[in-house]
Amino acid sequence: MEKIVFIKNDSYFIPGVYTYPDTNGKYPAVLLLHGLLSCKSGDGFMLEKIAEALAKNGIASLRIDFCSCGESRRSRRDYNILSLTKEAKTAYKHMQDNELIDKNRIAILGHSYGGVIAFKTADLNPKCIITLNGAMTSNLYEDYLQTKDEYLIDKNGYKYTLIPQSDGRIELMYSNFFELHIKHNNNYPKYDGRILMCIGVNDPRISPEDGKKFFDSLENENKELIIIDDANHTFNAKTLDYTKLNELMDKVNEWLNKNLK
Repeated sequence: MEKIVFIKNDSYFIPGVYTYPDTNGKYPAVLLLHGLLSCKSGDGFMLEKIAEALAKNGIASLRIDFCSCGESRRSRRDYNILSLTKEAKTAYKHMQDNELIDKNRIAILGHSYGGVIAFKTADLNPKCIITLNGAMTSNLYEDYLQTKDEYLIDKNGYKYTLIPQSDGRIELMYSNFFELHIKHNNNYPKYDGRILMCIGVNDPRISPEDGKKFFDSLENENKELIIIDDANHTFNAKTLDYTKLNELMDKVNEWLNKNLK
């Protein structure tokens, strides 16, 4: 069962979709955070498939559109690490107030840049944090940052650049995204809860080796690592072949059965 929601956040609403299991009772749940300039469905419907896999395992989920993405009506000028973190925290609190969800059994899962935001919300003390090819220490933005002296200026005087995406889109990005990312990335709240990091060996966008180094650097005894061979940045979801994503979710659900349920 799915339910569309619009979550109040200051003067605007965050679009979201709850997915529930076909059982009764208070559910454990996962907040699903999409990657850079994606949407709540996820690239290749990745997060929809993850929500379905969780529901079959008796776990509810909420996936949201971040600022200016998907159905969000918020300005792209507000798209940055601080505003995305605030939106994720607002969505998490909405889950805590949901009478169908066990507020003490909520995990946060982030794909790519959503992984950055998942770790940024650690001060909420979720039951678990899960990342899928998380961009926590990535040089993903290095090429973009080299264009900082080539910014265009919009009619209100704000600096922006155009970012080509792998699916053919050309996305507008304002300079404050890069400025705030540099200032606040790699500065995460302390977290002693359970951590699961998932890495696709063939990810061309986020270095698997960087992911492993970040995992090794975590001062947390409750951490585990899942490696998926022959999987790219979306665990091949963009190809609409979900074989590797299903393999991943089988392992994630097995881990959640031990650490969330």
